Formats: sequence, C-alpha cells, structure tokens
Amino acid sequence: MTSAIQFIDFDLFINTNGGFTSNPTTIVNVLNTRLTSDYAILNKQINEYKDVLDTESNINDLLEQYKKEKQLLMDKLKNSTSDTLTNNRKTFYTDQENTTLDSYYFYLLIAYAIILVLIIIAGFITGKINLRFIYIIIIFVLLPLVSTYLLSKIIFIFYVVYNWLPLAK
Repeated sequence: MTSAIQFIDFDLFINTNGGFTSNPTTIVNVLNTRLTSDYAILNKQINEYKDVLDTESNINDLLEQYKKEKQLLMDKLKNSTSDTLTNNRKTFYTDQENTTLDSYYFYLLIAYAIILVLIIIAGFITGKINLRFIYIIIIFVLLPLVSTYLLSKIIFIFYVVYNWLPLAK
C-alpha cells in the first residue's frame, strides 16, 4: 500500500505567545503542499481499491464458472458411472446367455453325433454302404465344423445384396 496520510500539527505554526511562527504565505504553502500530497495519496488508494474490487468481481465470476463446470463434470461422471453399471450388468447377462447357448450347442452336438453313429450303424446293418453313402457321411461329419463359417458367408452375401437395393439407402 501507499504511505498513510499524516495529520498536520498546527501547534508547529503557533508560538507560545499565540502568534504565528512564520509568515502566513509560508504556512499556506506548507498546507497546500501537504494537501496536494494527501490528495495524491487518496487518489492512489481509491484507484487501488477499485482494482481490488474489479479483481474480486472477476474472481467471483470465475468461481461461478468453475461451479457450473464442476456440476457439468459431476453430471457426466454420474451418467458415465450409471452407463458403466448398466454395461456391467448387460455384460453379465450376455455372458450368462452365451453360457446357456454354449451348453445347448454342446447337447445338440452330442445328439447330432449319436444320430450320425446310428445312421452309420444302420448303413452297416442294411448293407447299403456305397461311395455315395460314404460321401454323405463325410459331409455330415464336416458340417458342424464348417457350418458357422458358411452361415457367416451367407449372411455377408445377403448384406451385400441388401446394400445394392435402392431402398436400403
């Protein structure tokens, strides 16, 4: 801060007899100099006070802006956390469904193998084993191994054909 204003001691201008110690012009000049100096100090302090008020106002505006940004971030975090919990729950149920489907696939594969063995036994019992029968058995043995690949290719072809249609776009 700036230097403080000092009070004028008028006793310096008055002697013990009640008269002035200097001529009035000197006293007026001293007082005028002191008042000018004090006026400059007061103006400087007022300007500094205005600067402090402006700074405080800017800080309050910035604080409000940070509060709003914090609230937005908290809302995003809340939504993200909610989405994460939902995704975790969804993943759990999807895994559970996949496990169930895997067990169905296993049981169907066992049933398929049993039926294939029964067809082979029936072929030996009836005595109708020829080259055509062997080809059919080979196709039925390889079918579970390549069926997923074949199905994915068929679905891909349907998507390509669908995208060629004018209504798809």
